[in-house]
Amino acid sequence: MLPKQLLSLQHPIIKHLIKLREDKEYRNTSSTLLLIGKKMVMDISTHTPILNLFVTKNHLNIPIVSNKIYLVSEMVMQKISKMPSPEGIAAEIAIPTNGQDCFSKNWILIFNGISDPGNLGTLFRTAVGLKWESAILTPNTVDPFHEKSLRASQGTTILLPFTYASEEEILSKNLSLFVADKGGSSIEECSFSPPLALVLGHESKGPSFTFLQSSATVAIPMSPNINSFNVAIAGSILMYRIKHHEK
Repeated sequence: MLPKQLLSLQHPIIKHLIKLREDKEYRNTSSTLLLIGKKMVMDISTHTPILNLFVTKNHLNIPIVSNKIYLVSEMVMQKISKMPSPEGIAAEIAIPTNGQDCFSKNWILIFNGISDPGNLGTLFRTAVGLKWESAILTPNTVDPFHEKSLRASQGTTILLPFTYASEEEILSKNLSLFVADKGGSSIEECSFSPPLALVLGHESKGPSFTFLQSSATVAIPMSPNINSFNVAIAGSILMYRIKHHEK
């Protein structure tokens, strides 16, 4: 397929891509999102259709199938990606709709008010790597399709089914909940058997009182010189310990 040239910074398609990167409501209305970077786009293209592919001259021969291919200048790619030295590949894909059965899985994550997109993306990447099966996000959690979240997840956000639910709806499902909290019981003293859900809370405030008062709490033993772990680190440790070292 011969690529179409897209060289103007003011082209409507360029403005569309920038809005996809910056604006959650626009992404939801469009039902598409923007992926940036060679590895992410190539990995995602193996299992998800690429609607539009945008490449600079040095990447014209990249083996990615797309409905449409656009040749863009380095300057346009910088504009699309908001990076001074982008890799030269970006893609538009449909937002996946795979969150229908998130509550029925054996290994569930609940993200309760996580505010840093990099932390959320890292947790998604870890969850996919450790074969957790779904995620439920409370409404005050940052958008998993935020550009920093996508970058940190390396696109694995697309692979883990997720949905949004209020704390009240989550509690009404009678899940076996374990809440990560530094005042909780040592994870070495707890036993776990699926189905279960691990609740990971806000970076500084921690999990909500609603979850704390209604669920078992677990903590990672650590040196007294350390007050706490970053939520992405703590969540990754807990995911591994719970999933692969059941008692």
